Amino acid sequence: MINFKKLKIWLVLLIMIISSLPASGEYYRYVDNKGNLIYTDDLGKIPKNQMSNVKEYNEYKSDADNDIQKKESQPANQETDTENDTINRKLSFVAKRQELDKEYLSIMKEREQLEKERKSMAGKSKKEIKKKTEELNEKIENYQKKLKEFNEKFASFNTN
Repeated sequence: MINFKKLKIWLVLLIMIISSLPASGEYYRYVDNKGNLIYTDDLGKIPKNQMSNVKEYNEYKSDADNDIQKKESQPANQETDTENDTINRKLSFVAKRQELDKEYLSIMKEREQLEKERKSMAGKSKKEIKKKTEELNEKIENYQKKLKEFNEKFASFNTN
């Protein structure tokens, strides 16, 4: 004879255990021809010309993680905003590096000119040459400080 009371208890326990198991899933991200960021869980929906740009994500979440995500949900475009911020920071680094390179070239030209003046002493006194040398050395020191600061910021950016 089947004891329905025990069977109900076992079924309830089994349902509770199964529902508390974590869920996992894969999804894919790509950018379509119009520049829109597309997410899908079906690899077959991705156009063949976009397959090289697909990023695969594996998600492993328990029910507790899902609850936390619902509470902390953010706008859908935040990932795009974060990517744009990263791109803007990279462009800022490129611009700053170009500025530093121009400053370096300017300093090197000034140094060459000073060397020529020093060799020829064309109408310049030793005091004038010494003053120009000190000014150039100060520019070089300032440049080196800027370059060091830039390299530290860039290294910090790359580790994040």
